[in-house]
Amino acid sequence: MVIHSFPILDYEEIARGEVAPERILDAFQTYGYFYLSGLDRVIPPRLFKSMKEVSERFFASPLSAKMGYYIGDSAHHRGYVPVTEKGAYGDEKIRSYEAFDIGFDAPELPRQQRKGFELVGPNRYPQHVPGMEEALTAYYSANFEISRQILRLIASGSGLAETHF
Repeated sequence: MVIHSFPILDYEEIARGEVAPERILDAFQTYGYFYLSGLDRVIPPRLFKSMKEVSERFFASPLSAKMGYYIGDSAHHRGYVPVTEKGAYGDEKIRSYEAFDIGFDAPELPRQQRKGFELVGPNRYPQHVPGMEEALTAYYSANFEISRQILRLIASGSGLAETHF
């Protein structure tokens, strides 16, 4: 089967409540995904620009400085992923990029509550790159809000409470 088109949803329409939950579910059931347009109108370009600037400064740092935030030393899978790190992906033979992973910033869970929630915890930000924490937090927060709106639609369309996810 050749697909000649795919669903495009405009984020502003989602934010205004103009996209029915069934439309998102139909896109997932039919195609497995959808393209989300209009994000450049709701995520200020300055957020992306500041994230890009601090990321460039971080990745230009000496390896020893970056390794101070090595993801393998993080209890919650947060931090620097070097070029030499091989991911757990069957098709990844050689990694040709480096990364800095963050996630939802949450307090450390008590040990007895961690089972199944090992990735829940605080982010780690390099102190040698001024503004990195603020830039990444602002960008992550903007995208997190978008994901919450989409998850509310998915929950609603699935017959669940909007707050299910």
